[in-house]
Amino acid sequence: MFHSWLEKIKEAGFAILPIVLIVLVLHFSGIASLTPLGGENLLWPFLFSAVFMVVGIIMFSMGADSAMVTIGDHVGSDLTKKGNIRAIVLVAFIIGSFITLAEPDVQFLSSMVPVNTWLFAGLVALGVGFFLAAGLLRILFKKSLELWFILAYCVVFAVASLYVQKTDNLAYIALAFDAGGVTTGSLTVPFILALGASVANVRGGKGARENSFGLIALCSVGPLITIMLLGLFAPGNTSYTAPVPSGLLDSFWTDFKGVTLSLLPICLFFFIYNFFFLKLPKKQVFKILIGILYTYLGLVIFLTCIDYGFFPVAKVIGHSIGQISLDSNTRWLIIVIGAILGAVSAIAEPAIYVLNRQVEEISGGLITRKSMMIGLAVGISLSVALSMVRLVFDINIIYFLVPGYLLAIALSFVVPNIYTAVAFDSGGVASGTMTATFILPFAIGVCQSLYANDPTHLDSIIARNAFGMVAMVAMTPLVVVQLLGFGALTKERMRRKIARTRIKEVFDDQVIHFC
Repeated sequence: MFHSWLEKIKEAGFAILPIVLIVLVLHFSGIASLTPLGGENLLWPFLFSAVFMVVGIIMFSMGADSAMVTIGDHVGSDLTKKGNIRAIVLVAFIIGSFITLAEPDVQFLSSMVPVNTWLFAGLVALGVGFFLAAGLLRILFKKSLELWFILAYCVVFAVASLYVQKTDNLAYIALAFDAGGVTTGSLTVPFILALGASVANVRGGKGARENSFGLIALCSVGPLITIMLLGLFAPGNTSYTAPVPSGLLDSFWTDFKGVTLSLLPICLFFFIYNFFFLKLPKKQVFKILIGILYTYLGLVIFLTCIDYGFFPVAKVIGHSIGQISLDSNTRWLIIVIGAILGAVSAIAEPAIYVLNRQVEEISGGLITRKSMMIGLAVGISLSVALSMVRLVFDINIIYFLVPGYLLAIALSFVVPNIYTAVAFDSGGVASGTMTATFILPFAIGVCQSLYANDPTHLDSIIARNAFGMVAMVAMTPLVVVQLLGFGALTKERMRRKIARTRIKEVFDDQVIHFC
């Protein structure tokens, strides 16, 4: 137990520390002062929030491990053993939707989008629920993962193509891909993995473990479709609405109410399902209750710290960097700082270390953790830099996402299935705490300074260009993991070829010697 807590403290601290160091360097160097003229000092609220955000992440992570993973495991096993396909589909849809509503990153993004918060979160949840049910059916019937990805993304890009003549709502494309990225967070990922693994294990057969991969990736496709459909029917001229600054107590009370409403459905579902079907021992139910309480408190603290300390600071820094770039006519500075933030986000994200270990095990050591870390750091750095290019030059996100996803799908035909599944599953791993809570509001701040001379269209420009950051970062592992997998496959083929050549040479030498 102590070792587990120590690991969580280490992971949470390592995730937040790089952000704190960057902020302190920018503040004390004078590049981005956190004491705006006529405003309050933002440094101390930020440092206060950083400390308590570590506490929130630890509590949330421990709760998710002891409660949500356990619920997913038990529900998945029970459903599969019953063998009722309709029940599996219905329960997967309900529980997938409920768990998504409670996801911290979904909560954060929903509070910033230019759409009703609950409408946006609800459509994201419905998309995840539908594709979770579809993904479990794929596991049960052992269908090709590549085929499902191709069909799913054909639907995504078919819907996206409808926006060609609906230019007023192009911002919804960026919002949709961001929504797909934030669904694969610290709450949904362990739950969906546990649910998928349970179904795959009960289903059994050859490659049961491999069949469980790819479920997270399919779930993230659902919000892409539901949010883009919302954009087709929503009023035009979508604009970003800046959150109203609030004090610590106001932020806490707002997030307290939001988290209560978000976690209540999944809690009610579990207790009802347990009462009628699972009938777990009281001791185990009590343990799950404690885990839910940890999840609840951790989530409230986490979101409060974002609202109170992180979001305002990230916007001020982004605005300062944007203003410096304008004054000195050095817009490349924005791109360079974006690249640095991207590299730091890769190093700081705890889930990336889990992914690296997983890929090293799957590849049998052909892909080392070090090569994975270097690949992801370079890839995510490039993604954030390209996002800044898109922001600076006002380029449609489609011109970046379509080639990226086409390359990822093309690679799926030349690498082993397991690499494709892990690559698509890991899309949301990169877009973690750093991306959602710091880089995205940083981009909003940059937009506000670069396009301040166009106040009439400023909010629309922010909605179109700042959003989409999460999507760009989430796309990186899809390409990087598969490229590394292709390299490992090539290396293994070369090793076998050399071994065969060596055996033949030895055999020929023995024949000649015998003769």
